[in-house]
Amino acid sequence: MIQAVTDHIVTRLSGMKLYVGGQVRPLKVFPPGPHREQGITEFPSVAVSLVDMQVDTAKARPHEEVFTPSAEQIEAEIAHSLGGGTMTGPDTFLITKYPTPVRLLYQVDLRATKPAHMTPMLGMVLEALPVGYQPRIGDKWVLFDLLEAKNLDELAKPQFWTAFRYWVHDVWIERFGSYEVGSITDIDFPMEA
Repeated sequence: MIQAVTDHIVTRLSGMKLYVGGQVRPLKVFPPGPHREQGITEFPSVAVSLVDMQVDTAKARPHEEVFTPSAEQIEAEIAHSLGGGTMTGPDTFLITKYPTPVRLLYQVDLRATKPAHMTPMLGMVLEALPVGYQPRIGDKWVLFDLLEAKNLDELAKPQFWTAFRYWVHDVWIERFGSYEVGSITDIDFPMEA
């Protein structure tokens, strides 16, 4: 799920286009990791980093399990003493550990050498990842919460740099380990005399 959230952010930001040198061109977006040569930066550009990950302890259930019924159905016989007949239900159940809820802290760095490039980039980030943005990623709805937008300009170079930090809430990480159990196939309660 972490990779799916990262891919979603990079895809949203990759839609940003800037008017440079008389032409409209997409901004270069660098995903987390070593996707560019050390010391070489393309301007204007956007870099995405995964800065932190925290377990949401209020939602965590480390000792609980999830029971998922199979699509295949079987019939179970009901004892005559209980009224007889049959009952239909899942053939098996897949038992998995409850997923771990986390929140992820992403930093989106905007870099430019001209203020005429940086100004529209600021608005484009807020359009691509607006405050309260809540997309469906996979089968989960996650929430983007803007923590801060910090100006880190180095005017002596000149280099214009703004860092946006977003918490992404409600990210669920699947845990290892699952097993399958069969359903109840015979229902009978012995009667005591």
